[in-house]
Amino acid sequence: LNPGFESGRVSWIEASTLGYVLIDKTRPRTGLYSAWLGGANNETSTVSQTVVVPAGGRLTYWWYATSSDFNGYDWMDVRVTTGGATTTLRSRTTDVKGAWYQDTIDLSAYGGKTVSLSFRVRTDVSYSSSFFVDDVSVAA
Repeated sequence: LNPGFESGRVSWIEASTLGYVLIDKTRPRTGLYSAWLGGANNETSTVSQTVVVPAGGRLTYWWYATSSDFNGYDWMDVRVTTGGATTTLRSRTTDVKGAWYQDTIDLSAYGGKTVSLSFRVRTDVSYSSSFFVDDVSVAA
């Protein structure tokens, strides 16, 4: 639900250790909204949503990173939680930044299951980074 965040702060659960609003109009790939994660030192921010993965399911999303971190110490993880276990499906650093990139992840192992899908960013104590996520879909 709300895959491009165009309904604003609806359908996604937002969590920020520094109390930031994560779904906003700062840098959308399409439309008016995207999720903005990170953006400050010592920040952990997450947007998540519970979905039922179809048989042969794939997660497709677009991401963008900006950073003054030249060492790649800030990370975005794409995670799935089911049955109390969390698995990191993909990790991104700030080594690649300055453009929108599309990624697709095979979710067929979770076909027919209800999972929590999340995008989580962790930044260190210096050289802040931001990761933006937009146009998320889970489809067969």
